[in-house]
Amino acid sequence: MGGGGEEDVGAGEHGGVGGIEQRDAVMRPTRSAPLVLVPLIMSVGTASAECAWVLWFESRHDELGGSESADLAPSSVAWAVVGAFSHEAKCRQESADKVKDNSKPSGFEKIEVRDNMLFRSMALAGDPKRLLIQSLRYLCLPDTADPRGPKGQ
Repeated sequence: MGGGGEEDVGAGEHGGVGGIEQRDAVMRPTRSAPLVLVPLIMSVGTASAECAWVLWFESRHDELGGSESADLAPSSVAWAVVGAFSHEAKCRQESADKVKDNSKPSGFEKIEVRDNMLFRSMALAGDPKRLLIQSLRYLCLPDTADPRGPKGQ
């Protein structure tokens, strides 16, 4: 090619006019990629903050002891949905209210409260060495979570 800068105007090794402009065009998306990801990450955070919250209730019943055996009988466990809330704080407040309501005397000899859990126990009729232990738990989870585990379990 002749003189006078014809090489700068022609296709360079990266293509495009002079190669330099093409190289800049290829690099621009790389430089702006973090800027594109920031709004995407922020929208994911906002979406998870806006999801509904579900208040779950777990009831577990155990029998302990007895005149013939000091073993713990297999637990009976049940889960139920108490309600759904638009904000986690509302869900947690309802959880605290439910624990308070269930900690009132109701025929159980001993009642103990620990955070979102309530433990109640009573001797079973006919065998004072046998105890019924009931644990109640209130759990706030996003509506996408299920404390019972994957379906089919």
